[in-house]
Amino acid sequence: MRKSLPIGSLLKGMAIILVFFSLVQCKKKSDKPFVIDPAFTEKITAFTSGTISSESVIQVILAEDCPAPVELNAAYETELFDFKPAIKGNVFWIDKRTIEFRPDENLKSGETYKARFFLSRVMNVPSALKTFEFQFSVIPQSFTVSIDGFESYSNDNLEWNKIKGSLIAADVIDLDNLMKIISARQSDKTFSIKWASPLDSRTFAFTIDSVRRSEKAEVLEISWDGSAIGFSSKGKQELEMPALGDFKVMDVKVTHQPDQFMQIRLSDPEKKGQNLEGLI
Repeated sequence: MRKSLPIGSLLKGMAIILVFFSLVQCKKKSDKPFVIDPAFTEKITAFTSGTISSESVIQVILAEDCPAPVELNAAYETELFDFKPAIKGNVFWIDKRTIEFRPDENLKSGETYKARFFLSRVMNVPSALKTFEFQFSVIPQSFTVSIDGFESYSNDNLEWNKIKGSLIAADVIDLDNLMKIISARQSDKTFSIKWASPLDSRTFAFTIDSVRRSEKAEVLEISWDGSAIGFSSKGKQELEMPALGDFKVMDVKVTHQPDQFMQIRLSDPEKKGQNLEGLI
């Protein structure tokens, strides 16, 4: 014999099913890849896309010259772009086909921007081509730290040492911001990091002075945390500082270009006049 369910239970069950399907549809909608309308290829030959640097400009290049006269390299008053999330900046004509949006500030690291370009404000086009939609992403900031090892100030006194290393960022960063997020510590002592003149906007060399080797082994830790300046990158690298009198191999590196060689880093300098034949 069939049992009938109360109307309230049926409605409750239907509500749960509807919510489930709504969630599934929302997920499908969010997972849908962004597609450029191919009809725009007759009007637009190139535009900013993919993954770009945070200091990049956004460009659209037309397939033909703008029919109206334009003033080159001067801020253009007509609003031609709309971004989500919003970006403040100005529009410039680079030539009669290239429109460039220059942000007032660097773009947000790791962010994906959806953009609209109002083509109809530049030339007469069919209603379906009035607004060109595209998107681009910004490189997520991260850091790679390389430590060259420690070096004593004198071969006769191995207690005090300096450490040289380098840092390579995935995207551009200025030295002032870098100094806010990088630190070095050994036990309870914090060291100041001396930065050399940047090789470029992503590559930096540094030196840590007066690092001590004592009677017991310790670890020097170099750490970075970009949250203070809006980056998610976070990590650390450690360098062993062996005890005085502990002679050991610290690191072995093989280099293939431009010449092939092996580099072996020792904890102490070798003896003067040491014959290395047969040791390697």
